Amino acid sequence: MKERWNRVPFGWRVAILTGAPYSLCMMVFMSFLEPGIPLSILVVMWVLGGAFFGLFMAVFASLSMAVTGTNGGRHAFQPVDVHQRRTLFVPLSPADALLAAQDAIRALGVSSVERDDQSLTAKTRITFKSFGEIVTARVEPAAGGSHLHVESRPIISTTMIDYGKSRDNLDKIEATLTKAPDSATAAEPVDARPRNAQPLKQPNA
Repeated sequence: MKERWNRVPFGWRVAILTGAPYSLCMMVFMSFLEPGIPLSILVVMWVLGGAFFGLFMAVFASLSMAVTGTNGGRHAFQPVDVHQRRTLFVPLSPADALLAAQDAIRALGVSSVERDDQSLTAKTRITFKSFGEIVTARVEPAAGGSHLHVESRPIISTTMIDYGKSRDNLDKIEATLTKAPDSATAAEPVDARPRNAQPLKQPNA
């Protein structure tokens, strides 16, 4: 059921989850304000009010994401997935890869970390973009290294807009795991001559 709901286009999800409660509240309010209003009129107000308010919120949410650059180039009625997944290859053993993933995830700013031999789960702290995310990493051995399956999703499961926070989390993890060491430098040529050796003098012609 949840997977089916996540496949519903983003704009429709916003319209449904904002329009329906708004119109229901307005219908109850109007029934108390004007007790003599026929039920048929209340139903029409509920349908039209919810439709207009839901459409307004869908457009507003999509525009806000477009302005902040967190919608991935999508328009109002295309899906935006706040549950981000990514598979990374690291040239390390599974144990070392999981340890490196733990360090990368801790750098995000976490409130808790739970770990076993093959996976770990962490919760990030609240930011102005979201109430925090659940970040997981699962390691699998691979030829020449390991595969890390990392995921990030909002702690509040009903979240529809995270302003790219889950995607940013995975971008930072990937950058930390794949960046080259700062100390890496090109090998310097080795002078095989003894330290006190003098350069050979060319004989006079």
